Amino acid sequence: MSAGDARETAPGQDLSPRTHAEWYAANFEPTFERRATPGGTELLLSRQRPLVRLAAPPLAVLTLQVARGTDRHELDLGEGRFEARLDAHGSGFVVAPAAHANFYDIRGEIELLAIDLPDWVTVDDHGEAVRALPGLHGRMLTDPVIEGIARRFWALTGAAPQIELDSLTITLFALLKRLREELPPLPRGGLARWQERRVIDYLRDHLAEDTGIPELAALVGLSPFHFARQFRASTGLPPVAYQRRLRVERAQELLMRTELSVTEIAFATGYDSSQAFARAFRQAVGASPSEWRRDRRR
Repeated sequence: MSAGDARETAPGQDLSPRTHAEWYAANFEPTFERRATPGGTELLLSRQRPLVRLAAPPLAVLTLQVARGTDRHELDLGEGRFEARLDAHGSGFVVAPAAHANFYDIRGEIELLAIDLPDWVTVDDHGEAVRALPGLHGRMLTDPVIEGIARRFWALTGAAPQIELDSLTITLFALLKRLREELPPLPRGGLARWQERRVIDYLRDHLAEDTGIPELAALVGLSPFHFARQFRASTGLPPVAYQRRLRVERAQELLMRTELSVTEIAFATGYDSSQAFARAFRQAVGASPSEWRRDRRR
């Protein structure tokens, strides 16, 4: 994820950091706080501005990422894209695996507490460091005990003795392993991950164009009928609704970060008139483009 003024990155741009905290320090403005324990656990607390899209390079350790905030976000942490929706209390967490270029599409302001678990705490019975906990990386999770311990860990870092901080690290990893055993398996079916990523990236890159289902199906070698069914199974939306969502998200980004007129943004996001754009935008977010921009620039 990102600090307040993070810049966009691309997969593989920076492979040198071992931990999430090191990646922040190497790539983002210093608008976050970073702590470390004598035992090698890295912790980072940041406040995320909305509408940031990031691809974190493969890192060397498992990372617990506890969030507070609003809105729904889209992530890919190695088990397919999923919508990360915070619970009714505005909290939740994800677990990012090591050795995977993780993707984050952040759509609202959140506070992020990331805890990088060192190799010594994740070693298995064969002496190998655990790089992933399959079943945890494809969904947003909630557990008040895990979230409470994570926040207590942050508060105690730098003030408690090493043995207590090491115990908290061990406890967090043990609780994540237990949670993995208790959760039902992720649903299967739909497009393969590479197919889903190729289609969504294509839609993002061609938002201003009138793209058809046969064109998208050809990208992944499927018939239009089969593609439409598999796409909905993977994303929860038919292609037309997913394209509409991407267009509204791009419009929000342009409204927030540029001085383009509403008409220019309408054409840039694939609408043939500002009126059609305004109708679609209001239906999606509950306000006109001009109202939405004005409310966020006060």
